[in-house]
Amino acid sequence: MPVFPPSQVWLTPEVTTDDRGRAIVDVLGMVIRTPDSIIVVDPGSWTRDELGETLDVIAGRSIDDALSVLGLGAEAVTHVAITHGHADHISGLVRTGMGGAEPRFSNAIHLFPMADWDSFVLDDAAVVNEIVAGCLMPVERCGLLTLVDGQHEVDQFVTLLPAPGESDGHQIVRITDGGDRVFHLGDLFHFPVEMEHLDWGPEHADHVVLEATRRRVLAEAGGPDSTLVFSHGRFPGWGRAEYSGGVWRWHYIE
Repeated sequence: MPVFPPSQVWLTPEVTTDDRGRAIVDVLGMVIRTPDSIIVVDPGSWTRDELGETLDVIAGRSIDDALSVLGLGAEAVTHVAITHGHADHISGLVRTGMGGAEPRFSNAIHLFPMADWDSFVLDDAAVVNEIVAGCLMPVERCGLLTLVDGQHEVDQFVTLLPAPGESDGHQIVRITDGGDRVFHLGDLFHFPVEMEHLDWGPEHADHVVLEATRRRVLAEAGGPDSTLVFSHGRFPGWGRAEYSGGVWRWHYIE
């Protein structure tokens, strides 16, 4: 869980809390089906509960079970779009087989930001990033990893857009069908209050770059014509950004 500066009061009425007053934070991925592609966005996965003093991780439905509900198997996925190199967004990339970790999506092109490959894998100096390398390296060894630098068209309906700040290579996903647009924002925002305070963010982020990215993205994705999802909104996470009184505000679509 990211650490936020004490001055940033992110616990607002839009945030669900547990009986200890702690935020309940979901980890939301997405499945996109177009005529030519089946795209999974940010497959995070936990197979068991992990309980701690400040953070409890409660395992939800497995990725394979969730795909099954949609009538899909992991082998049917053509692309995996990864917004950035934090473990909660990539932990479902692999499953453990007889020979160790192997790619879950064995027929898919995995689209990962080049700048995050450099910082989280090649220049890794933090123990926590062993998890990241453990998820990405099996994919790379099987020739399924494509590093993305800048805007990247997955197919005629889905495009990856650079959105740095949370990490150097952070990217978001835009889906366009006629006049309808949906954006998966990854960790461009963590809590609804960050819409009103575009300069707020976790301590690990580059706040200057993050604010500039948010303003650029909202200029395109804000307003009633776009549906937005950010990774840690409450399930199912659909909402809109509306501009009023000189600030952006988040509204869930119930």
